Amino acid sequence: MEDLQLAIPSNVIKYRKELEENYRLTNQFIIFADVSGFTALTERLKTGRGAAEKIATAINRVVKPITLNAINYGGNIIAIEGDAVLASFEELPNALSFCKTTLDDSRDHEKEGLSIDIGISQGTLYETIVNSNGRRIYYTDGSGINQAYKIEKKSSKNLVSDFQIGDSSKIDDYYIVDLSKFNLVKEEFFTPIEDKYSLSFLPEFARTNIQNSISHPSIMFLDICSALEDPSKFTKKIKEAFPELEKITERTKVGFIDKLKSKGTLINIGAPFTQENPAKICLEVLCQIQSEFRSRELILEGIGLNQGEVFYGKVCGRPTIMGDAVNTAARIKEISNKRNNSETLVSETIEEKVRNEAIFNKLDLEELRGKKDKVKIFIFNSFTREKTEDKYILYKDLEEKLLKNIDKRYKTKSYGEIIEIIGELGSGKDRFVNRISKSIKEQRVIETECSPIYSESPYYLITEILKAKLEIKSNEELYKILGTSNIESAIPKIKELVRKNQSIYIINKLEHADEKSLSLISRISNDIIEGNSTIIASSSSQRINGSKIENIKPLSYTEGKKFAEAIALEVHKYNTFRNEDLDRILRISKGNPLFISEIVKAAKQGKTSLELDEELPETIEEIMMIRVDKLNQDTKKKLQTLSLLSSPKDFDVRIETIETKKLQTEGFLDENNQLSNPLLRKALYNSMPPDERKEKFTEIALSIEGSQDKYLEAYYFMNANLDNENIRNKFVNCGYNYIYSLLDPATIPNEILEKVTLAASEHNNKEDRKKYGRLLLTNTVIKHAKVREEKEYEEILKISDKASKIYKGEYDEYKALMCLGRALCFTNKYEEGLKKLDEAAQNAINQKEINYYLWISQVHANILYGRLNFPEKGLNLLLKTIENIKGELKEDNWERKIGGGISGTFEAIADCYCRVGEYESALEYADKAIYYSENLFIWNILACSFKTKGNALRKKGELKEARYEFSKALKVISYYDLEMKNEEIEILEAISKLEEKRGNREISLNYKKQIEILK
Repeated sequence: MEDLQLAIPSNVIKYRKELEENYRLTNQFIIFADVSGFTALTERLKTGRGAAEKIATAINRVVKPITLNAINYGGNIIAIEGDAVLASFEELPNALSFCKTTLDDSRDHEKEGLSIDIGISQGTLYETIVNSNGRRIYYTDGSGINQAYKIEKKSSKNLVSDFQIGDSSKIDDYYIVDLSKFNLVKEEFFTPIEDKYSLSFLPEFARTNIQNSISHPSIMFLDICSALEDPSKFTKKIKEAFPELEKITERTKVGFIDKLKSKGTLINIGAPFTQENPAKICLEVLCQIQSEFRSRELILEGIGLNQGEVFYGKVCGRPTIMGDAVNTAARIKEISNKRNNSETLVSETIEEKVRNEAIFNKLDLEELRGKKDKVKIFIFNSFTREKTEDKYILYKDLEEKLLKNIDKRYKTKSYGEIIEIIGELGSGKDRFVNRISKSIKEQRVIETECSPIYSESPYYLITEILKAKLEIKSNEELYKILGTSNIESAIPKIKELVRKNQSIYIINKLEHADEKSLSLISRISNDIIEGNSTIIASSSSQRINGSKIENIKPLSYTEGKKFAEAIALEVHKYNTFRNEDLDRILRISKGNPLFISEIVKAAKQGKTSLELDEELPETIEEIMMIRVDKLNQDTKKKLQTLSLLSSPKDFDVRIETIETKKLQTEGFLDENNQLSNPLLRKALYNSMPPDERKEKFTEIALSIEGSQDKYLEAYYFMNANLDNENIRNKFVNCGYNYIYSLLDPATIPNEILEKVTLAASEHNNKEDRKKYGRLLLTNTVIKHAKVREEKEYEEILKISDKASKIYKGEYDEYKALMCLGRALCFTNKYEEGLKKLDEAAQNAINQKEINYYLWISQVHANILYGRLNFPEKGLNLLLKTIENIKGELKEDNWERKIGGGISGTFEAIADCYCRVGEYESALEYADKAIYYSENLFIWNILACSFKTKGNALRKKGELKEARYEFSKALKVISYYDLEMKNEEIEILEAISKLEEKRGNREISLNYKKQIEILK
């Protein structure tokens, strides 16, 4: 009991039982006080006799007063982190008194070049005891501890916080607090931390002879789990897992847990002990922890390893390690967090020590916070072990050839490539591509896997590639870098990004890529290649235009025989094959390796040979289901649930530890506990009864409701039981939010849009009806953009008519009237349609919606001069439109308010003047359109304006000047990758005629050939 009381400060002794059984939740003020300049001081002290003692004295001289100040003002010490203290306070005056006193005390250390930076945050703090010695863990609900670290980095002599304190001034998202305005609270002395405080936390072998020393251990930083985890759930998990974490670490006899929080758990392997290769032990411990945590459904979100010189000794009576090597491990862990894929990142010192015993991938040189120069970082994949897969490499020649080409290209700085590995499902192409990615050592590898769930999500693949390349997590961060959320308008920036820093892009399962991304990759393929980058993708057929194809063909009889025998012998311990069985296997599988493997796995075992059922199914899916049906029903249902998921993280599928390992061994699950291949996923998916599938989708959808991934949420709800009114309402809301998170309506998947529209149409609530109306209008806009035949406008007319009835009397009725008027005109009901457009225009101008008014007028005029061939009427309408908004043009900043609409209107007026033969007026308005569209970055109108100006000059007989304007239009279309095929054809036809008129027949013919290609 005495040790326990010393381990827990006296102000929380009374909560001991509560903490042991569950957890304590309080709203706390959390403070991080960090000593700046200490690293430089320790560098000066670490040479000569008594170096460790000098460092220990210096540390304690600075840190001990901070800890005593915290205790004196009623605070709780969460952690002592080398030269920093993390503390919490329940009362704000006590917290501020601690800050003021500590900052005043820091003047005593200024002559040594030291200062103290402090950050304060407010958040919900959870505490729980995780072992019998009273060791606690602290975690927050997403603010608090982690926020205090961030705020400290912005600190000054005045206090920096993330909440308002008195008359504090705000800078960015933080508040600078003048502490001179606060009076100290009366000090109340609590029991100070004594030497025994942390000795009880150490394993028995580490409790004796703790002396200050300089050591070279391996250091591991782990982020154990999400701080947003449900507290009761996390508390239970961590209480169960922590004893195992201690056992795994302490079994080494050279390692123990130095610090424990939900974020930034520090494990020391090697200090102060003498150990030949602590790096190898550190990685082995990590592998065991990963396996244990995976089975307990705890997540390691960030992992950073480093080895180097540290100080080991007592800080405020607590044995710990500190030094630059510890900070480096923490910074590497931060990079692992940013990459968001639970990779194990290690420093060059770790990689050097284990290079011959493990597989690593090298990242680009990375910038670490606090480091002047970039450092080398590696991804740890696995220890090298002989596997059957590796022993029987089917495509080694092809692999060696590709690797040789990649290596040669990077050494000679020659052009890049786009290579697609083509083969039928089960041919081994995905395994082969992954093998290539692990073999590439010197170049930066960016890996992406396409998911069938996201195959309808526009630009999903390209955004995932860019996020991986830029090492960011969210689409919002990406859009900020691109300057827009409209991918089409960001193509120049995307080209610039892919040209920077040569990379190798590994893309798995390209057959599931979305069409928009594939189209964009084809369009920027030259930029990828000229940027000395390479794409290596696996796919069932060619998906990227212009890519080089490498075919993986079925195995020959001899190869198939060797492969089948290898699988049987090495995986299943069979001794021999009967020839008749072998013939049947190879005949049914047709040389497909996956099919061969599945037949062998599904076969019955004999004592000395492999015996097969008389009748073998004719498809891989049927073979797979034979194996699945042999599993118990509970496991089968869990695998079926996995077949519905884009990722195991989407939904909580519990598979017991023993079962998981067994399923991995039998080839159902891969090492990440995902289904091992797409055919197994397909077979399991199809084996679920439709009603059962809907109910499971419903369960998943409800579990991820409110997800930041709006598309994923909409996808699950779309497949849920929409017969249920509550689920239908939720689907409408999440689908509606997804649709309106996309600025470009043409990128909305039709499947989601139409299902949401259908579900929304059954709503009677006024607000829901408005949502339904907006969805109908979106549907109209998309269908208008994609229409190919006149008869398709009949469907658009029906949708527009519904929308106009819903919008009747609403503020923005003009939107529905415009869509309805246009649809009526496009179905040859011109009189009625033009009346609706007039009505829409009047409604818009009444509501002061000037940009929309201009757009409606352009649509109206285009129908007059484009479809009805009345250019004079179109011109008069547009000039009248300009006259109507003259008052608006006098307001300040009008260009910014309505510049988009006015530039399009000026271009339409120029076109009309050109059609009626008034070429000077056409040139005048074309120049106005060019001015506004260029300044407002409206590239499609800029291209059209150059084209219109070119036409006016050509008709005036100024051929050279016309040729120049047409070439500018083509450059805009090309540079900004605008989808303006019809306009491009018109421009090329005009140039062709112009060149022919100038006597350049050969040049004219070349342009005609380009036109044929475009058509």
